[in-house]
Amino acid sequence: MPQWEEHCRKIHARAVDLLQGRAGVIETARTMSKLRYWTGLNEDPDLLTFVGIDSETDTLPVGEVRKYWAAHALAREDVEIDRAEKLYAASAKQAAAALA
Repeated sequence: MPQWEEHCRKIHARAVDLLQGRAGVIETARTMSKLRYWTGLNEDPDLLTFVGIDSETDTLPVGEVRKYWAAHALAREDVEIDRAEKLYAASAKQAAAALA
């Protein structure tokens, strides 16, 4: 039970991070997808919003993986990352607000 509670606290913290601009939409979606699985909240509609975003953006280099990418490839992908961040911002923030 304590680990489940810790994962729930992390869901809350990541939602607040997104809402306060400390984390991006894609980064948050990837974290929330894992936390949804670890908490067993597989049918939560707000967490499913993040699962969908994660699924749609899973090929984009966000976070630690960027250090393995060439600069010219990152420049190309950054355009797509920016587009996705803007496209999913409203639904992600709505879901984050409900989770927070």
